[in-house]
Amino acid sequence: MNVGIVVAFGAMIFITYTLLSSIPNAFETPTVLILIPGVDVPGSPIYVPLVYGLLGLASVILVHEFSHAAHWHHLKECQGYDNAEHLWLG
Repeated sequence: MNVGIVVAFGAMIFITYTLLSSIPNAFETPTVLILIPGVDVPGSPIYVPLVYGLLGLASVILVHEFSHAAHWHHLKECQGYDNAEHLWLG
């Protein structure tokens, strides 16, 4: 048996236990809130400055768009696609 399968099932059991054990606390102390960079939420100890939020967003967009370029390069070089008509499919 593969060790990865055992580790994955162990992680699923742990996550399931953690989620189920946190249900009673979820009704007593709500912990979900909308986090908007640059906006201070009253009663929340979390504050993300606007600049940090914009830097995080820019880095995620940059990685995402370069992933599109890497995928297109793979299609072009390894699969033989040479025009942009196939881009809209995925």
